[in-house]
Amino acid sequence: MFMHLRNLRRATVTLAASAIAAACLTAPAHAQSSTPDALISDPADPFYSAPADVPQVPGTVIREQLAPHMLNLADPTARQLGLDEPQLPGQAHRMMYSSTDRDGRPVAVTGVVIEPSVPWTGAGPTPTLVMAAGTRGQGDACAPSKGPWLLGAVDPQNGAAGINYELPVMYAAAMRGMRVVMTDYMGLGTEGLHHYVHRTEQAHAVLDSARAGLDLVGAPADSPVAFYGYSQGGGAAAAAAEEAAGYAPGLNVAGSYVGAPPAELTSVLSGVDGSTIAGVLGYAVNTATDVDPAVDEAFDRQASAQAPAELRRLANACIGDTALSWAFRHSAELIESGRPLSEVLEEEPAIGEYLSEQALGLHPISAPMLVLSGRHDDLIPHAQARGMAVGYCAAGGTVDFRNDGLPELPPKTGLNHAIPVFSHAGPALDWVQDRFNGVPAASNCDSLLAGGPEQVLAVPGVSS
Repeated sequence: MFMHLRNLRRATVTLAASAIAAACLTAPAHAQSSTPDALISDPADPFYSAPADVPQVPGTVIREQLAPHMLNLADPTARQLGLDEPQLPGQAHRMMYSSTDRDGRPVAVTGVVIEPSVPWTGAGPTPTLVMAAGTRGQGDACAPSKGPWLLGAVDPQNGAAGINYELPVMYAAAMRGMRVVMTDYMGLGTEGLHHYVHRTEQAHAVLDSARAGLDLVGAPADSPVAFYGYSQGGGAAAAAAEEAAGYAPGLNVAGSYVGAPPAELTSVLSGVDGSTIAGVLGYAVNTATDVDPAVDEAFDRQASAQAPAELRRLANACIGDTALSWAFRHSAELIESGRPLSEVLEEEPAIGEYLSEQALGLHPISAPMLVLSGRHDDLIPHAQARGMAVGYCAAGGTVDFRNDGLPELPPKTGLNHAIPVFSHAGPALDWVQDRFNGVPAASNCDSLLAGGPEQVLAVPGVSS
C-alpha cells in the first residue's frame, strides 16, 4: 500500500508556500535564468536528474553550477549592484555527486559548496565545515540547494515550501574563513523518496559531500573537515562520524558537532508525537515502509483508513507546511485502533527492529565530538542523546556532552528544541574552530560513565 509514495502528488497550497514566495520575490532577475534558482521547484529540473550511469566511485562530482545567493558578493550580481570589490562571504556552487545507498548501489545526490572569500587565518590549510541539514521535509522542493539565493523553493502542486533556515549558520562559518559544504541528502530534489533519519544513507550522503566538495574546489583530499548538524542533522553528523573510518578513510576528520540528535528513534516517537512537528512521524513511516518490506506489511496491518492519504501528502511536504497541517496532531490518526504508534511497536517486531537498526552510539568514533542536548528539549528526548554520548565514551571516544541551559518553555511547541539551532551556533563554531586549530578537545566521559551531571554549553552574555 505504501511502497508507491514517491510518485504521488497531492496537497493544497499553504501559508508556508506564500511566505517563501513573498520572501523571494526580490531575487535578482538572473537568478531565474536556471531552473535551480527559480522560486517554483521544477520536478523535471535537469540539474537534479541523475545520469544513466552514476559513477561507481563515491564522492565523484557529476556536475556543478554557480549558485547565486543573497550575500554571495563574489558573484556577478554584486558587481551589478555597484560593488566593485566583492569580499564576503564567498562564492557558492551547487553540485551533484555520487554516493551509495543502504545496499551499496551508486546514487546521485546534490548539495552546495561555499568557498570563502575571507582567508582562513588559523592553523593549516582552509578547513571544511560539512553541514548535515536539519529537518527540511520529504518533498523535492525541500532540498536546501534549491531556490533563489539558496533561500528556498515552492511546490504549488503539493502545497510545499522549502526553507533553508540554516543559511545564516553557513554564512557565519564562511565568514570565519571555513569552506562550507551542505548535502541535500538522498532523495531531496533527486529521484526517489528521501529516507528520513536513515542512519546509513545519511552518513554516506554527508561523507561523500565532503569528498566531492573538496574535489570540486581543487582542495587536497586530506584537508581537515568537521561535521556539523542539529536535530536530523545532528543524527546525520553522528552517523557520519561513526562511518568515517570505514567508509571514507581518506577524510581528515577533526571533530563533530552533534546537536539534539535523534539517536534512539523509539524514544523520539513519543517526544515528537502531538507536537508542532508531529508530521515528521509520517516522514519516518514513509521511509520505513519504503525501505523494509516487512515494515510495510506490518504497518499495512495497523493502518487507519485515512493513513494512506495522509502519508502521501507528507511524502511531498516540507517542514513548514507540515507544521501547519499537522501541528499538535497524533500518530493515533494513522492507526486503525486509535493507539499511538509507539504502542504498536509491541506487537509489530519488524517495526521495532527497523528502528533499532537506526540507533546511534553503538559504533566507535575516531575524532572528538561535542554533543548538545537540552534537559527540557520537548521533541528530541535528552536521555537518549546522553545515552548516545555514553556509548561513544564507553568505546573510547573523546566526547564533551553539554546541556543547552534553556529553561522549560511551553511543551510540545518545539521552542526548547528549535532555539539552540541559532543560540548555540556561535559556541559550536568556536568549538569546531578550535579543533581545526589543533586545540586539544575537552571530554567529560569520566563523569558521564559514572552517571554524573553535564555542564551547560555557555552562550556569551547569556549563560555561563
